[in-house]
Amino acid sequence: AKSEDYKGAYRSIRKWSFMKDSIFNEEKIETLALKHEYELSLEREQKLAERQKAELSGLKAEQSEKESLIFKGFIIFFLVFSIVLIIQQQRLKTKNDQLSELNTLKEGFNRQLNLTNDKLDQNNIELEKKNKKIALLSDQGFHFTKNSLSAIIGMLNAKYRSVKNSEVKAVLLAERLRMETIGILYGELFSKRSNKLDMGEYLERIVCNTIESFKGFDHNIQVGVSCGKLDVSSKQASDIAIIVNEVCINACKFAFKGDEGVFTVSLQEGNDSLELIIADSGNGFPPDFDFYNASSFGLSMIKVLAESLEASISVESKASGLSYKLSIPKDE
Repeated sequence: AKSEDYKGAYRSIRKWSFMKDSIFNEEKIETLALKHEYELSLEREQKLAERQKAELSGLKAEQSEKESLIFKGFIIFFLVFSIVLIIQQQRLKTKNDQLSELNTLKEGFNRQLNLTNDKLDQNNIELEKKNKKIALLSDQGFHFTKNSLSAIIGMLNAKYRSVKNSEVKAVLLAERLRMETIGILYGELFSKRSNKLDMGEYLERIVCNTIESFKGFDHNIQVGVSCGKLDVSSKQASDIAIIVNEVCINACKFAFKGDEGVFTVSLQEGNDSLELIIADSGNGFPPDFDFYNASSFGLSMIKVLAESLEASISVESKASGLSYKLSIPKDE
């Protein structure tokens, strides 16, 4: 009975030892497994760390390369910028030198201009003094001429009243009218202070004065003057006025029977000439009369003045009246 207990106890001990070894082995296996897993994990972490380290090294190399490129680019940019800046500074210096030279020239020019202006101002002052003197002399000349004409007209009037011969009286009257024509011209020019004359008003005054001198103030002669607003130089104005006056004198002496009739004057401006037409309502020239070869004083004066004006002249004589047509070149 005791040996069976020992056997049973031995089996129990061996079973317990086996179980103990089994538990130990399991723990050992588990420990080994954990250790192996840890080692694998550690290896993975080391490889990851090495890969990250390699990647970091690559990034650092790439960053270093980029920084190197940026630095090189900055150096190149700095060099290019410096070169451009130096060139611009050189150009600016050149321009400044040129500008300084121009300013120097400008100052010299301004000084010369100021001197010239001073001389011009002085010349203008002298010229103004001379113009005033000329104006004064011109006024004196106008007054002298007008007074002289007035004196001549006065003497002609006195002589006209003293003589009895009708032919002599007609000659004196014609001469007085010629003087009055010139006197009216001088009066108009002096009052307007101009060498241009409004021919419409001037010719109407001359025609009316001539007709009234021959026919009195109560005549029935119709006067028509058509000129519009036309300015003519004093030289042309005097010659035209004397021609109109001579034609009007002849009309009063020969055309108008009694105190009735028509006398017209037209002076119009063409492209290059002045067209003058003078007409009356008389009987015209006698059939055998040759105007161009006539030697009377009045007609000779008309032809001489037309030649002085470089004008072409034509005469048309009809039973219904006489007309003169002159084409006068304009003054330049």
